[in-house]
Amino acid sequence: EPTTDIEPNTGIISSPVRFGTEDGDGHPGILKLHIRVGNSGFLCSGTVIEQRTILTAAHCVENAVAALDIYVALETGYQSATQFYVHEDYSPDAPHIRNVNGEWFRFSGPDIAIVTFAQDLPAPVVSIGTATPDAGDLLTIVGFGANENNETGVRRVGTVEFAAVTETYEVDQSTVHHAAGSLVVNPGPTDQVVCGGDSGGALLVGDDLVGVTSGGVVAVGDDNPCVRAR
Repeated sequence: EPTTDIEPNTGIISSPVRFGTEDGDGHPGILKLHIRVGNSGFLCSGTVIEQRTILTAAHCVENAVAALDIYVALETGYQSATQFYVHEDYSPDAPHIRNVNGEWFRFSGPDIAIVTFAQDLPAPVVSIGTATPDAGDLLTIVGFGANENNETGVRRVGTVEFAAVTETYEVDQSTVHHAAGSLVVNPGPTDQVVCGGDSGGALLVGDDLVGVTSGGVVAVGDDNPCVRAR
C-alpha cells in the first residue's frame, strides 16, 4: 500500500513497516526491497534463503513489469534482480477475514514469491525451519519501516504471540488451497504491529524462518496507523 514517503536517492515511495525496536545488526539476512511500479513504487522486506535468492511476499512483486524493477538495498548500493517467481496459486483476490478462537485474522492464498540475483548477496543465508510452534509461543518478526514517528527504512524487530496454523484459500475465499498454509499471530505482550511495507518480512522461531508477512487486521479505534499483527 504505497504512501507519500519517498525513499532517498531512489524516487521510490515507501510504505511504513512496523512499530518495534531498531534491529541494528541483529538480523542481517533480512533485507530491504524496492519495487518500482510506473513512476513510483513501494518498499517491502525479504529474507535471504540462498546466496542469490530472496523469499518475499507475492503481493510485493506481482505488479512488477520486469525483474529489473525489483532491487535490493545493500550497504554498497542497489542490486537489481534477474528473475522473480510468484507462487502459481497466488491471487490478490483471495485475502479475507475469518474468526479463529474468538479473534479475527486475515487469511490469504499462498502469498509467497522468490526473487533471484546474478551475484551473491553480501548477507548471511537464513535457514528455513520446520518446527510448528505451540499456541502462546513468542516468535520474532523482522522488517523495514515505521517507528512511532512514522520514519521508515530501518530494519526493525518485534515480538508476536503464535496463535495457530491455518488454511490458505483459493480465490473464491472458501475453497481450501492448503490445510496448513498459514501461521496466524497476535500482537503479543509487547503489542507489536505490522504495516504495508513489512510485507515479505520474516517470522522467525529462534534463528529459523517459518513464515513470510502477508497482512493483518486493521487496528480500529486507536491512533496506530498500522495493523494489528494478526
